[in-house]
Amino acid sequence: MTSTTPSSEPENGTSLHLWRAYCINWYGMIEQNLNSLFANLLQSTPQLAGIVFYRITNTSSRNAVIESLIEQRHGSKYEAYLNGIPNTPNRKGLFSLIRQLDQRRNEIVHWHTLHDVVMDAGKTTSTLYLTKPNAWSFPTEVQKITVEDMQAFCEKATFTAKSIAHFDLTAAGWITDETALRDAWIEICQQPCIYPPPDTHPLSPNYKAP
Repeated sequence: MTSTTPSSEPENGTSLHLWRAYCINWYGMIEQNLNSLFANLLQSTPQLAGIVFYRITNTSSRNAVIESLIEQRHGSKYEAYLNGIPNTPNRKGLFSLIRQLDQRRNEIVHWHTLHDVVMDAGKTTSTLYLTKPNAWSFPTEVQKITVEDMQAFCEKATFTAKSIAHFDLTAAGWITDETALRDAWIEICQQPCIYPPPDTHPLSPNYKAP
């Protein structure tokens, strides 16, 4: 396990840094859509709402504020979608996904790049990954974030960002152009938001429109 410099990075170094950037970009999309939701709940504009929203740096507080605003505007109508149904397999909802991504985003941003060097039969291979800044204490088990982990983060963040946007449009009554799509999202937003979504979900990569 060694530190890296740009000139000493292994072959997957460029890929890891690109995916790290993709993760930050998709998390930014989640924040942008949350700000739009925040604005609509306040009956304001994204520009004005953003003055407040982007100063709430504590993500737990930010999420709690938005949840409270939704409850004030819509009561418990969307409770299952946002927080799941207690004592069932679907006991988590959209805000559970957001909290998971909040935590993972912090790790992706703040963890350091290290790489494993392995010698086998005279051949040396190395792999770059992210790990906690205390990795130099050489713990028995090193937590890692790999390129594959970042790809999985981006997939979940993509689904979550789009889910926030569609919930915002649905709750505001703005999906009116296609009756079938509108009715589908009204039904979706009253059921637990689960990930990965079933194939029947419009945001599923396997979804086929009727």
